[in-house]
Amino acid sequence: MRKLSGIGKKIFALDKFTSRAYFYFLAALYFIGENLGYQIDPRIPGFFWTGGILILSLALVLGLHGLALYLFRKSPYARLLDLVAPGLFIYALSQWLFAVQDDGFLSNPLVYGLVALVFCIQLFFLRCLDTKMARAWKIFLLILALVLQAGLLGFLFYPGFMSPERKDLVLGKDAIHAPKAREYTYGAKSPRVNLSKYVYYDGWNKKIRDWYWGYSLARAPLAGKVYLPENKEAPVLFFVHGNHRMTEQSHLGYDYLGRYLAQHGIATVSVDENALNGFLGKGVGNENDARAVLLLENVLYLFKENKNPQSVFYQAFKEDDLYLGGHSRGGEAAHLAADFSKQEVYPDNGQINLSYPVSIKGVITLSPTSAQYTPAGHFPSIEDYNYLTIHGSHDSDVTDFMGDDGYNHNQLKDPDKKKMAIYVAYMNHARSNRNWQRDQVLPDGFLYNEKDLLPRSYQEALVAKAILGFLQDSIQGARTFYDQPRDQLPQAIYYIKKEEGGEETLIHFEDDHHLLTNNLGGRNQVQGARSFKEVELNHTGGGSYVDKHGLEMNFNSKASYEMTFPDKDLSGLKSLNLDLMNLSEDPLEVQVEVKDGNGKSLVLGPKQSLQGQTPVALTKFQYFTGDYEDKSGFESLSFPIPHGAGSLDLSQLESIQVTFSSPLGGRVLMAEIRSDRNE
Repeated sequence: MRKLSGIGKKIFALDKFTSRAYFYFLAALYFIGENLGYQIDPRIPGFFWTGGILILSLALVLGLHGLALYLFRKSPYARLLDLVAPGLFIYALSQWLFAVQDDGFLSNPLVYGLVALVFCIQLFFLRCLDTKMARAWKIFLLILALVLQAGLLGFLFYPGFMSPERKDLVLGKDAIHAPKAREYTYGAKSPRVNLSKYVYYDGWNKKIRDWYWGYSLARAPLAGKVYLPENKEAPVLFFVHGNHRMTEQSHLGYDYLGRYLAQHGIATVSVDENALNGFLGKGVGNENDARAVLLLENVLYLFKENKNPQSVFYQAFKEDDLYLGGHSRGGEAAHLAADFSKQEVYPDNGQINLSYPVSIKGVITLSPTSAQYTPAGHFPSIEDYNYLTIHGSHDSDVTDFMGDDGYNHNQLKDPDKKKMAIYVAYMNHARSNRNWQRDQVLPDGFLYNEKDLLPRSYQEALVAKAILGFLQDSIQGARTFYDQPRDQLPQAIYYIKKEEGGEETLIHFEDDHHLLTNNLGGRNQVQGARSFKEVELNHTGGGSYVDKHGLEMNFNSKASYEMTFPDKDLSGLKSLNLDLMNLSEDPLEVQVEVKDGNGKSLVLGPKQSLQGQTPVALTKFQYFTGDYEDKSGFESLSFPIPHGAGSLDLSQLESIQVTFSSPLGGRVLMAEIRSDRNE
């Protein structure tokens, strides 16, 4: 043991106070950075909190280490205490890398190798500072050690690496001009609402939260910021932020959106729900139902003020032009609020009454979460709401498009209602809120690739213009944005799925697993495919299943899928609409042909194109490993029926054939085919 200890002293110098302090310092940076230092209070610079707590922690742990050395000074195993500091550093480093392992596609051997490499560089750095070798060698080795350390620090602080595909994406210089509107903050004298029925928190978590806010969640105030246009009785959007540290004023991160909408005659209320957010790694339970209730209570309060001649909000809002929206957990809350507005009692406790007599026209969800609150295991379904959901391929917080769930659970029967799902390449989570810096908290955030992302001002313009276009369509009863969304959005790569009320689902894959029969009682024929099968559909971009099924086809250059069925009367048919996803790197061409019972056929319009997948590198490591994840979204292609349909008899439609082609082959998903008829 003494011999081993002597070798350890000579080679590694782990017995030295400087080595101990250095490794404890690096380990503390990880633990404090993740759990404390960056979450206390953004009004005070982070280095004060982190630095102060770091010094106290370091003094405490070094004191304890010194005490242990003194107590075990006569033990032959006392020198094993020299391994505690580097061991703690190795543990912290491995936890750090394992935290991003899935996003970065890092194998276990690669993680272990990186841990060993970084640890060896730190040992080398320490020995070069302490070496007693010849001066010339000392200077050379010290310079080498400093270069290695600088390389590590540079890797952490460098924003990342731009992929070749991102370099090829030509972006304009789009940024919205949103001057300050008539802006008001409310909440100082507002009523209080009891949220304790929907949340659970106790112990130190409750004590710290209640002390910080000066109230418990049994007496949560109604608060937020209002952006008013010049016109009275304006359509209004109530918007809710998502989860962040509760000390951040997240609701103020949408100034750009509120001002932009006000500039175009739409009032916006950014609701303050920061008291429901996380703190020091602690939350208040699955609280999205509480977020929904608080959102609706804010609506009722401001609509009451809307009728009060003494209020600054008198006649500010057009109450029958009400829209709910939200970002992240706020997006799920907006969907839940639409559901709760139709409920008489709280689904999890029938003794709690819900009374929200408001008329909601539409719902907007921005990078939403999903199913964090599910009453009795059911996803809250709504009906006949204009619906917009937006997500980004490079979202490393909500990594897959959970807005698919809300989209699928908004059933449209009213032909005047529409829904859209927009999946945006190179968009992330945090850049939709000006007060949020990264998708991942530090220090994990150091390892994520920021270079591929859309610039913050560009993403803000994209979000604001999409929401404005959707709202204007809904308010005016128009379809300008619905028909040509790309014409109103900044230049980018969009995968857009959409549907309007009155469309009838013709072909789907929910009935059974039989490949050669279809839900209309007919047969399916496949030509040119390498393989085909029915599959469960994931959320767009990956992730968990969405309780839907589709057909997956692989082909070399061209393949067709023909669905024959007994005569189907589609008189008045104006288009066939397909929901498809390209799972290939290159674009695919799609052609549709229909046949009637008389053997006559009609090719519907020109071929249309499906965009190729977007390569995604969420972490910096993927730039070096080349292990990118390819993501794409569903796109809705509409194939119109020519007026009169030529000689085709639409009252005896007998088959639909969809043909896919690409010179390099491809893989494609088909979710469903819908028919759209003239009134």
